[in-house]
Amino acid sequence: MSISTADEVGYSPSKSEAPASGVAKAKRPPRRARLVIAGLTLVAALSAGFSYVHRLGRETTDDAQIEGRIVEVAPRASGRVARVLVQDNQLVNEGEVLVELEHDDLDARLAEARAELSAEQAAKASAEATARLTEAVTRARTEEALFGLEQATLSVASRGADSRHAAAGVASAQARYKLAQQEWERASSLVASEALPKSELDHKNSAVAEAEAALEQARLRVLAGDTSVAASRAGVGVARAQLAGASADRTRVEVARAAVALAQARQERAEAAVRLAELNRSYATIKAPVRGVVSQRSVELGKLVSPDRALLTLVSPDDVWVVAGFKEDQIGRMRAGQAARIVVDAYPEHRLSAHVGSIAGASGARFAVLPPDNASGNFVKVVQRIPVLLRFDSTQGLRLRPGMSVEVSVSTDQLPK
Repeated sequence: MSISTADEVGYSPSKSEAPASGVAKAKRPPRRARLVIAGLTLVAALSAGFSYVHRLGRETTDDAQIEGRIVEVAPRASGRVARVLVQDNQLVNEGEVLVELEHDDLDARLAEARAELSAEQAAKASAEATARLTEAVTRARTEEALFGLEQATLSVASRGADSRHAAAGVASAQARYKLAQQEWERASSLVASEALPKSELDHKNSAVAEAEAALEQARLRVLAGDTSVAASRAGVGVARAQLAGASADRTRVEVARAAVALAQARQERAEAAVRLAELNRSYATIKAPVRGVVSQRSVELGKLVSPDRALLTLVSPDDVWVVAGFKEDQIGRMRAGQAARIVVDAYPEHRLSAHVGSIAGASGARFAVLPPDNASGNFVKVVQRIPVLLRFDSTQGLRLRPGMSVEVSVSTDQLPK
């Protein structure tokens, strides 16, 4: 007996009885979907591979921000604010006046210091004139004493010569007197013997008297010469005394010079007081130490200010750099001078070129207020970050402000320039 097939008896199988191959064929995705999935997988693999290859030799971090020069401006002296010449976020140049304080008392002190300086300058001029006069008088007295001493010495020599000449005259007069006496005695004998007339004896008497008078006159000249010599010698003593007095006047010269030095010191002290008063006066005008943008302005008109509190802050727009916190396992091959690329979050379409300026000597955690102490026993290893300073090669004219977030990528496989 033959068994009839389903086609013969008109039987059609149900869906549950359909063959397994047909079910598998119905659940398989369409060909287009498989191609799309395969394409996406390929793109993802290529992107991952490109990113991996691109990141080879580069270290990247977004833990970075722009830093800059931020200068706090505080007064050098206490006072009340008279004028405020700047506004918030205003760009000011170096040396531009920011704030002025009341300065009436400072002007008065400056005028007082200048008057004191004028008085000390006059005192110094007077002391110098006195010193010059004392030196001139002393010099003149010394020269006069020296001349008097020389003249007295010459006078002693001259009077001594006269005295010696007078002494010689006495000897000559004595000789003539003796001769006259002898002639008178001979004449007396001859007159007694009536060999000569008596008139001749009178003549001899006259000659003796004349010789005696000449002898007395010579003796008087000797006495006068001795007196002159004594007087000249006394003049020498007077001249020497005058010279000693002139030498003693040198002490007055030293005193006058000391007075000049004292006046000079007082003048210098007055000049220092003037400079100090001028400096204090300049403190009333507060100027910008650098070019920057006015920020955190707290100064107001009429406010009493002091050096212990800042009036405002200047943020320099010209000198900016980047400080990036790289993980400690990223800086092994990092060196100063390596090229870097910086993308500022505010300008994502710009790629700024830079280079590594320097690498910090310790991790950022070591500079915290409470640095970690691994010796406490509760040690948990945390990857540390090392601050790296980067300098811009060009800012492309962008206005970069301190505090802006950036993304940094450093080419560590490149040798430093």
